[in-house]
Amino acid sequence: MYERKYHPKVHLEMAPKLLRHAVHAADLQTQAPIEIALVSALTAMALCCQGVIDVRSPPGFLSPVNLFFWVIAMSGERKSATDKLFFQPIVDREILAEALRAALKDRHEAAFTVWLIRLKQLKADLAQVVKAGKDCTGLEEAIAEHRGTKPVMEIHPRWLYHNTTIEALLSRP
Repeated sequence: MYERKYHPKVHLEMAPKLLRHAVHAADLQTQAPIEIALVSALTAMALCCQGVIDVRSPPGFLSPVNLFFWVIAMSGERKSATDKLFFQPIVDREILAEALRAALKDRHEAAFTVWLIRLKQLKADLAQVVKAGKDCTGLEEAIAEHRGTKPVMEIHPRWLYHNTTIEALLSRP
């Protein structure tokens, strides 16, 4: 056990038992101030709960649980160590999700290439039929039907962004 140089300004006895134990464990492992460990824990919890919990504000608007924290502390206060501790499972999930995204992108590009070739063939067939002056209703319908089968890339959201600009966030597909 290490000796604390200050008295925490947070009263963890008010926190749920699981959160309290996680914060104390992080405090012991990293020797970071309790406040920093608590912020890291709450941030990780909020991130994990965003897709599960919604909050209704007084006017009746429904939104996900979002917590925005700024930790202002001196260098060496163990901010990164506590974040790494609480966010490691999320980082691991992001690594797996990125591999899945890459595989899905490759599959989508292959399906889109086949779809595009079929569309070009239908257009070429249509051009020949029009050139010959024949009825092209069937090909027009085939093209319209084919356009409805265009492969769509699934969206798999990222959870973590580090040191990024709003422009970079908005430009990401």
